[in-house]
Amino acid sequence: MREAVACYRAGAFRSAIIATWVAVLFDFISKLRELEMSGDKKAAQKLAEFDTARKSSDVKASLDFERDLVESAKDEFELLSPVEAVDMQRLLDDRNRCAHSTMASSDAPYAPSGELVRAHIKAAVSLLLEQPPVQGKAALEQIFKDIKSEYFPTDEDNAYAFLRSGPMARARGPLIRSVTIGVTKDLLTEFRAQPERGRQFAALRAIGRMYPQESKSALAEILPIKIASVDDEHFHLVIRFVANIDLAWGIVGEAAQLRAKTSVQTAAQEELKKFHSQALRVPALRSEAILRLDELPPERVVSLARMRPDPAVLPRVLQFLSTAGSFRFAESILEALVLHANLLSGAELLQIARDCKENSQVSFAFRTPKFLEDILKNSQVDDVQATEAWKSIYALCSPGDSFEEERGTSLAAAITSRFGFPPITPAVAIDESLDEFEMPSEEEPPI
Repeated sequence: MREAVACYRAGAFRSAIIATWVAVLFDFISKLRELEMSGDKKAAQKLAEFDTARKSSDVKASLDFERDLVESAKDEFELLSPVEAVDMQRLLDDRNRCAHSTMASSDAPYAPSGELVRAHIKAAVSLLLEQPPVQGKAALEQIFKDIKSEYFPTDEDNAYAFLRSGPMARARGPLIRSVTIGVTKDLLTEFRAQPERGRQFAALRAIGRMYPQESKSALAEILPIKIASVDDEHFHLVIRFVANIDLAWGIVGEAAQLRAKTSVQTAAQEELKKFHSQALRVPALRSEAILRLDELPPERVVSLARMRPDPAVLPRVLQFLSTAGSFRFAESILEALVLHANLLSGAELLQIARDCKENSQVSFAFRTPKFLEDILKNSQVDDVQATEAWKSIYALCSPGDSFEEERGTSLAAAITSRFGFPPITPAVAIDESLDEFEMPSEEEPPI
């Protein structure tokens, strides 16, 4: 290609077109070798034809290989789309006019224009040379296989890095569209396990980041049609989709938007559990989802709070701490509060301290001191009420109080470091030896 550009700059337009075609030929062979290394049997067979012709100096076989290159790249290996193959065929035809003694008239050879040369160079680079060796169906299958793998990332940044190292790195429009539509259809029709759904959503967000226009066009094409065919039983999949793909709400269409709002407002409790946490993340559905929080059982609300911080869920979680009826439920509430620690006010910390003191299910739960220590680390509030709250909790770490010395030691040290309270004095050891202890005789009445 460097020679082709040099010829173009020198005004040798026929030579530029010939060099451009030679670059296409060698690039095609290079791609075949990469495909062969990945186990593509068709590529190995095609290379064998080329190598046999080259080694035996079979001019006819070499010309046949060159003549069939465009069709082979389009049909056998899907490196070119049908439209792109037309541009490559034009390059081959013009290369033949330039390389052979074709006469434009009785006394003048074929003379391509500079514009034609630039068009061929651009087409060769953008349609073939800069593209990875896998496109079309083979690339699509590889991408779907990668996304389905349990080793595919579930977060957008890592998914972006993963896809940039494969066929999606310089993908053409048809491939982008096929991947986007394929993953979207699966998410709207199949109830996958959470890890697989996470991988699919991460892939869609990463593709949207790599190719925003192409991705948005593909979603706008498929979403309204596909959502219209989703029945009520599976409509929760639609709400999950719009919660995970930011631009989806704006392109699903008014009918789907109204249907989603009605679902959040009127769904039965068991159905609501399937998508309530997702509805809270959609700005247009959030107000309806918040109104229905009180209808959910306490365990479900706490489960929502443990998924991600949400100011709307926090007040409901706090009110459950005073009435927690088991150690495990008390611990799950405190675990949720760790995520919300930076949202807690001094008054709310004071409420937590009172609940720890008054509800034995909270104070005697084994992991309570550890969760309180995590809340302390994540909380930024140091006002009067917060200080009073941690002073009350600090007292629970004293010998003989709710937190045994062993459980409360780390928590007490963290509170001392933060608020400057005096260190807790260890409890005096009690001699429990029975050496000098007299058992009452059987004749003596019990005291």
